[in-house]
Order: sequence, then structure tokens, then C-alpha cells
Amino acid sequence: MIFGNPFKFAFFIDEVLEWSSADFDNGFFAISINGIIYPPDINCFTLNIALGRLVSDASPFITLPENKALFNDCPKIAFEKLQNITYPEDIDNDYTYLMPVTEFEDAGYVLFVVRFMDKIKFLLGKYNSESFRFTYIDEAIIDQKLINKMIVEITEIYKHILLK
Repeated sequence: MIFGNPFKFAFFIDEVLEWSSADFDNGFFAISINGIIYPPDINCFTLNIALGRLVSDASPFITLPENKALFNDCPKIAFEKLQNITYPEDIDNDYTYLMPVTEFEDAGYVLFVVRFMDKIKFLLGKYNSESFRFTYIDEAIIDQKLINKMIVEITEIYKHILLK
């Protein structure tokens, strides 16, 4: 299923029974930013875990952390600042803005979210093994109304998977 607008920002989530077992509900999980799907390779995601993290009360997908300065920065600068907040060199990590999808990170991607008023900005990066940092790829800005709809729909899918 597609949640959102794939030409702006969307999640692609689909359970694949052939990949699943009695203990794990596995499937396809990807995001689309401006019509491009990430990760580009098909990966098996453990949906009952990945979706649980995504829709947990502490997830930035739910809390939509607000920061006017980060939101208004140019995308590359905002991405660098978010990366430094999340993965600082001298203090503990701060995951306030990091979308919590471990399998997405395992595929070499990172997705940050920041809100200002009723607009939500997603910033995507890919791991660079030479610099040991993430490199900015793209951004999407969407209305909070669309995010609220996506949250409800993805939460319902998550509950359906748990109740099977």
C-alpha cells in the first residue's frame, strides 16, 4: 500500500506472506521522495518491529519536533545540523529528529523530520563510507494534514499486523 503522495513524500508498505513466519511479519518498506524510491533495492523489513518503532509515542513521525531555524535553513545546512545533533562526536546521541527505522539505516539511509507550524520537512541522506558520514540527497515538504492521515493509516496497518 502507498501512504502519502509518492511524488512528494510517501511510505510504501506491504506485507509479504512468503517472507513471514509465525513470529515475524516481514514485508516491503520504502519511502518515496519526489518520485524516487529509497532504498532502491528490495529489502526484507520486519514490519511488526519497524512499524512499531515508527508509530511509537516517542517517534518523531508522531511527535513531529518543531524547530523554526532548522526548518528554514537551506536543506544541505539543515541536514548537516541534524546529523551533528543526532550523531555528535563528544556527547550522547540525540534522536529527536531521526525517523526510527533501523532496517532503513541498515540499507545505508537516514531520514530526518522537522516541523514548523503546519509544514513538515523530511531530509534524506545516504551513508558515505569515505567520510563515515551521511550525505544529503533530497528533501520533501508536506502539510501536516497529510502526515496526520498517514499516521492514522499506518497505525491501523500496524494494529492489523499485531492482531493477526
